[in-house]
Amino acid sequence: MRTLIKGYTFTAGTRSIDCSNCNLFDIENIRLIVNETQKVVICSSMQKDLIVSIVDGVITYAETLPVLASGDKLTIELDLGVSGAEALETEVFEGKTNIANSISDKGIPATSADTFSILANKITQIESSPPEPQVIAALDTLNGETIPGTSLNKIDAAISSKSAIAVELENTGIEMDGKPLSAYAPMLRWALGTLGVYILGSDNAEYTAAEWRIIKNNPTPPAAIGVILRSTSQSFIISIDEISKPFDIYNKLIPNLTSYTSNQNLYKDLDGYTNSLRIMQFANPAMLTESQGVYKCANLASFPSVGLPGLVYLDLSTNHAFWWVEGQYVDQGVKPYVDQRSMVGSQATEYAWNYKAYVGDPRQWYLPSIGQLMLIFANNIAINDCLNAINNLQLSASYWWSSTQSTAAGMWDLVGSTGGVNNSSRTTRSVVRAVSAY
Repeated sequence: MRTLIKGYTFTAGTRSIDCSNCNLFDIENIRLIVNETQKVVICSSMQKDLIVSIVDGVITYAETLPVLASGDKLTIELDLGVSGAEALETEVFEGKTNIANSISDKGIPATSADTFSILANKITQIESSPPEPQVIAALDTLNGETIPGTSLNKIDAAISSKSAIAVELENTGIEMDGKPLSAYAPMLRWALGTLGVYILGSDNAEYTAAEWRIIKNNPTPPAAIGVILRSTSQSFIISIDEISKPFDIYNKLIPNLTSYTSNQNLYKDLDGYTNSLRIMQFANPAMLTESQGVYKCANLASFPSVGLPGLVYLDLSTNHAFWWVEGQYVDQGVKPYVDQRSMVGSQATEYAWNYKAYVGDPRQWYLPSIGQLMLIFANNIAINDCLNAINNLQLSASYWWSSTQSTAAGMWDLVGSTGGVNNSSRTTRSVVRAVSAY
């Protein structure tokens, strides 16, 4: 049973907290110790190495953390076992979570915080889900089109009922982790429209912007990997860094790449990884591996007698790339590709593809598709709050490159200040912000 310890005492100038009036406990029972006044996390369920000892209910923490000062307010939460009532509460909560997840999978945003009556109402919306007028308007602004009634799961947008739901939850009097739901209201107001925006730490934990502003003041805080966007469509990590680059590959249609000649249905392209892979296979296959569809051979004679469609075979003696088409190898020219402006490869794509959040980062980053950029823009307030908490930065208000093709001379990009989309020349320098699967 989770217990909030209120009868603690301490002596100013020390690093010891006396909780001896509580039931016996050890370090495994500690869920959280925070010095709210100094904004320091002393211990959490995921970071307990700063606790030096627990003797007769007196907790002593490491000298790397500041000493306690007179008037400091502490939050101490212990888990002292599960009562029958809490077990029932947990079972109900888990059941609601499963129901909410199933509803969300059908394209209707739902969370375990929804009341059962709200969840029941959302179940009735699954077969026929007409969009609310303001949702149509929001999507219309992003996509330049009116969305059919079954397309709400394609991109996240605010729904009129979410504020009302948050108010209802606040008024129930229910508490979670010892806090009234009113304490969670700011999160609820946007969490009901999107499944979450969080900071991913190097400890693989997810933090809200508010939590990060506290934990980054610790002597050895985790590093920020990026910002997680978990939407009803998909989830991915957004890089902290961005840079301005031209796209290149000017005046050349990139084979097998997703292309839209108009701004209709752009939101449907949510596969920036495959787009980026296709661009890299065409522009600079030497940077790829066999698992990424590129086979590097000493010369043409060492090619397999029968190739596989969709793969690139690179002749290292001439740097020519070949594809297996209709029973034969077809020469795709010298690689990396040099366009008519003498630009080599694709600077924008290669930056995103080779991006690393830290030395040894195993993730494969890539240039997002136009649909993914729309998801980012639709959640830009929460994302900017996270970026601000990390390093006081924001998403650029300029143009962001996507990996979605428009014409031989252009690629689709998104305007960071308005969410509008453009068919921009590949010679233009626009912002590149990499993303990675999550």
